[in-house]
Amino acid sequence: MSAADVVAVLLVDFHHKLGPRVEFSHPAEFVLPADWGHLPFLALPDGVHRRDIDATYFVLSPTEGFEQPIYCVACIRQIASTSLKAADEAVTRNTVLKSVVVLSRLPLFSLLYDHLATTTAVLFAQKDFSEKQILQELHASLTHRIAALKVVDDSYLFGGCNLRALVLGLRHGLLQLFKAMLLQRRILVYAGDAGTSTHDVCASVLALASLLPGLWGSRLPTAMLNQSELSSRMAVVAGPLAALEDAVRPLVALQEMDALLASTCYLVGTTNQMMIDHTGLACIAVNIAPHGIQFRNSHVRTLLDLTTPDLRFIDGIIQTVLQTATDDSEPARELDSWVGSSAWIRHQFADYTVALLATADHARMLRAPFDAEAMQDFGTAWTAAWQSTSAHRAWLARAATMAVRPSHALPPGHLHHGALRLGDLGLYMNRVLGNSKKKDESRAEPAASALQGAYTSLRSGWSSFWKQRAERKEQERLRAEGATASPSAAQGEGEGDGEGEDVGMEASTTLEGFVALHPADAEHVVAALASTQHRPSRGTRAKGEGDESSTAGRPSSDSAD
Repeated sequence: MSAADVVAVLLVDFHHKLGPRVEFSHPAEFVLPADWGHLPFLALPDGVHRRDIDATYFVLSPTEGFEQPIYCVACIRQIASTSLKAADEAVTRNTVLKSVVVLSRLPLFSLLYDHLATTTAVLFAQKDFSEKQILQELHASLTHRIAALKVVDDSYLFGGCNLRALVLGLRHGLLQLFKAMLLQRRILVYAGDAGTSTHDVCASVLALASLLPGLWGSRLPTAMLNQSELSSRMAVVAGPLAALEDAVRPLVALQEMDALLASTCYLVGTTNQMMIDHTGLACIAVNIAPHGIQFRNSHVRTLLDLTTPDLRFIDGIIQTVLQTATDDSEPARELDSWVGSSAWIRHQFADYTVALLATADHARMLRAPFDAEAMQDFGTAWTAAWQSTSAHRAWLARAATMAVRPSHALPPGHLHHGALRLGDLGLYMNRVLGNSKKKDESRAEPAASALQGAYTSLRSGWSSFWKQRAERKEQERLRAEGATASPSAAQGEGEGDGEGEDVGMEASTTLEGFVALHPADAEHVVAALASTQHRPSRGTRAKGEGDESSTAGRPSSDSAD
């Protein structure tokens, strides 16, 4: 580490005529590159004037003199002009809005924010912005703090990013977003509620990004990783996720729209309404307030349909988060314990990623195409799309020389591989009924009713089968006790019935066996599932049918995704 890890500390002011502008920088010799001219608009983004306290995270692209991205945190405050001890002629508004910004070569967002929030509060408490000594002290303090770091874990990068809230808000959609990130799709995060802070938008982007194990690990000094969990993850997943490091931008400004339109992969946040409304900017739009996912591309929506093992995986996480809530009025509150915490959730997704790579690596070592039976648990169409990504190609290029293989950590195969069970219909039902709340009620209610009826019918049929079986066994027992027929005849009759019972019992212990014995009930369930899962073609799709808003059903310029 060196002093250069902290590039600069800036003070950005909102001028009533010029808009956001850099008022002060330390070191004094630091000059903002022309390519970073939009920095003031990220430090004081759209809508920030609605709150007295806020914060943003953002990333600046490499430019002359900076070969790697620069990671930035800005803490924003607003106070009444009349409360200032000294005001210059530039103060013409009722309030003073300023932002303190730290530029760092390391993506230590949480560490930077913790230091910066305290300093910003003290600066505004002075009520005299001519005194900037505290900003110079902040630069020195952060430089010393980072230089003293021995090992970096996720808390320095993603601390304060609450994954519990995303699990409860997005539910099964969280796994869909994760798989969309692996497909390198274009994802935009925003808040539909104007009262939501910019900090919440940025933190949600980082929380989603934190599901990608080892993200930004390559941007940290090797000495920091040698003994950390990040290092062990990177050894296994290096390649597929490294290609995504430059795609994550917690906040983007309107000035960056052209660059985004020219890009094929990103996960970004914004508060600019023009960017939110631009349907061609992303194939997936994620609203964090209220939570919802809008698929603006029908092909991508189909690719991200979850398999039964996928549903088992994410439902297990959802149930654990619900069961570990310590406050019924605020179930998303972060935990001090391990199980159900954001760190625990990240660990589950890391295992999912390693299992995926172990399955793919097993096929590669056999010099065979992806084993259809093994990979279908992750989704046949999704797997084919993943194979075509640059991230997958990067992994293939490195796989042959990897010292630590994914299969060393987990055996090949989906974490929740297994035969279809009756409970799996419950997972589908919960997902469909949950999604239907966001759709046209005239279509959702009949579909939900049909599925509820089908599921009830199947459960009733299942119970009826076992009840009839028990009654038949009891009748046979009574018949055997009072039988007057010859022993050989009785034995022959019993053997025949017993054989049929064994076959029935064995078949009915699985859902497939029950379906075989009760085809009418099975057909009812399949028809109901089909009526809720299948959508009309692009040309006939009804407006408002998307997962969240009416734009989900419209074709967009992102159709190539």
